[in-house]
Amino acid sequence: MIISDRHRYLFVELPRTGSTAIHRELCAMYDGEPILQKHATYGDFLKIATDDQRRYFVFSTVRNPLDDV
Repeated sequence: MIISDRHRYLFVELPRTGSTAIHRELCAMYDGEPILQKHATYGDFLKIATDDQRRYFVFSTVRNPLDDV
């Protein structure tokens, strides 16, 4: 999970969706900081988030299920 207080976003990483590449880019170029363990849930984040952080833009990635067909 990656957070940026400067850009006000939270990236929730899901397994096997290219999240490692996105993780690296967000940390290197967009002031992202890793928080919690890699595949923590949004619920885990809400337990530690400030009121301000709860209003951040939250996004994630998914894999196209047709790729497995």
